[in-house]
Amino acid sequence: MAFIILENIRKHYEIGDFLVLALDGIDLSIGKNEFVNIQGASGAGKTTLLNIMGSLDKPTSGKVLIDGINIATLTEESLSPWRAVNLGFVFQSFNLISTLTAEENVAIPALLWQENQDDVAKRVTELLDMVQMHERGDHLPMQLSAGEKQRIAIARALMNDPPLLIADEPTANLDAGTATMIIQIFKEIKESGDKTIIIASHDERMAQLATRNLFMNAGKLEEMGEDG
Repeated sequence: MAFIILENIRKHYEIGDFLVLALDGIDLSIGKNEFVNIQGASGAGKTTLLNIMGSLDKPTSGKVLIDGINIATLTEESLSPWRAVNLGFVFQSFNLISTLTAEENVAIPALLWQENQDDVAKRVTELLDMVQMHERGDHLPMQLSAGEKQRIAIARALMNDPPLLIADEPTANLDAGTATMIIQIFKEIKESGDKTIIIASHDERMAQLATRNLFMNAGKLEEMGEDG
């Protein structure tokens, strides 16, 4: 049974007197624990699609079924607890809180929903070790490089061990060595075998890591074939 089902997803934006169609009738089925990579030119609709699957935006029309729940119909009040349990989102711009340390940024998703602070602290330590940032936990975002910020963002997305992980261009604007490190992290997440991973990336190494590659053009999706 599919873990994610998109049915005739359309999304348009009104810009002045113009109507811009970002997604044009997307139908997509993703199995549990699949690793899907989406490619396409800037402006093709990739980020809009990720935001809709990640409940950060709502479609103009259509259904977004995740594990049987149509998240497109949920209120914001219902979406907040749903995201905390089900979703980890890695943003291209990191979206770290500038006044909190790396450790505190990683802990945020759990602090909102868990009361056992010892368990939270243990999980933070595990994740910082996983992304090789244990020595930088007390640093503020302004003291971190772009690659270090991205590793902290990935750790934060994994904090509550969600079944769904979404990442928007996680290796963009990083040097080759740092990008390789990020790809290795996603390889380890994939090999854990317990997460559905959806990524938008132009990095061919990410495409090779994915179990399925899709191409987006002018708000439409097409299959590029299967790897691995």
